Amino acid sequence: MKEQISKGETLSVKTSKNAIWNIIGFLFSLGITFITLPLFISLLGDNNYGLFVLFQTIMAGFSLMGLGVGPATIKYVAESIGRENYDEANQVISTTLCFNLSIGILGAIVIVLMAVPMAENVFKIPAESQMIAQKCFYWVAVGWFVSQITVTLRSIPMAFQNFKIGVIGTSLSSVLNAALGLSVLYAGGNLVNLMQANTVALAMSVIGWWYLARIVFPKLNVKIRISWNIFKKTLFYGSWQTVAGLGGMIYHRMDRIILGIFLPPSAIGHYSVPVTVCSRAHVGLAQIGSVFFPLISYLQGKNDKERIYRYFANGSWFIGLFSTIGYVPLALFGKSFLSLWIGPEFAKKSGDLFVIIILSHMILSTSVIRYN
Repeated sequence: MKEQISKGETLSVKTSKNAIWNIIGFLFSLGITFITLPLFISLLGDNNYGLFVLFQTIMAGFSLMGLGVGPATIKYVAESIGRENYDEANQVISTTLCFNLSIGILGAIVIVLMAVPMAENVFKIPAESQMIAQKCFYWVAVGWFVSQITVTLRSIPMAFQNFKIGVIGTSLSSVLNAALGLSVLYAGGNLVNLMQANTVALAMSVIGWWYLARIVFPKLNVKIRISWNIFKKTLFYGSWQTVAGLGGMIYHRMDRIILGIFLPPSAIGHYSVPVTVCSRAHVGLAQIGSVFFPLISYLQGKNDKERIYRYFANGSWFIGLFSTIGYVPLALFGKSFLSLWIGPEFAKKSGDLFVIIILSHMILSTSVIRYN
């Protein structure tokens, strides 16, 4: 089979197109958030919206159990493609999928066992909301298991540097999740029904990601089998990636967990909105930078150090430029934006927080391009 990416010029064009697709995906996601977030707050109320944010934060926090196997899947599948070893690529995919299924089951069991203590003792949830919170935690457990299947599947388009397919899949999943959730709430559903709708959306996205993965990789042949050599190197690499990203995970997630322990759920909602805006800006930069990860892994498979250094340097400059363009206006006009979007009183309480978070995100943006 002929190599699909053979020239430096082709790599440059492909990387630029991938970056553009990621920008499109980011803007689409930003638009979905801008439209739906005020609707969710209005339909759920401050208390239930705060609980909803808490449930999402807990599910995201459990991603540490995955030990970075998602990025490892991208890296080693991309390297296999660089060597034109498609059997090895299938072995990597099968191995990481088996691992994620195991982690999904383990994480779901832990969440189920902790549901009652978290609802009654760990978090400061009002007594009248504790039973609903327990039921929601059970659905968080189911959602966590389902989400682990998508971790491997959505890594495949990225490994093949087909970010167009990846953006389409992510965008459709976001629309489906928001549409089902809002439909349930407009029909008179409660917070439990919203969590059920989110789980259904995740299950439907598994089917979609499988279809898209087959488009990108027609020779995809998943087997419930682990290659221990591949497992060891993916776990080793993924563990280091987890350690490297631990600070960011703590920064992005632990704040809301801590708020949930000491303050009522409504405080989480009030805090989460400005943090979400800043986090979205960082996600946009990370998505632009993510196109360089499979590219560099592909070149590592070919041992092409010269082009690795060149693309890494160019990518770092590119991210720095977009960081300045994105964060400076946000720092200058963020408070006015909050006032128009949510309300003047909300902006008055959260405006100063914007500046602090923006500065921290500018520092975080320097590490969005992964070298190894």
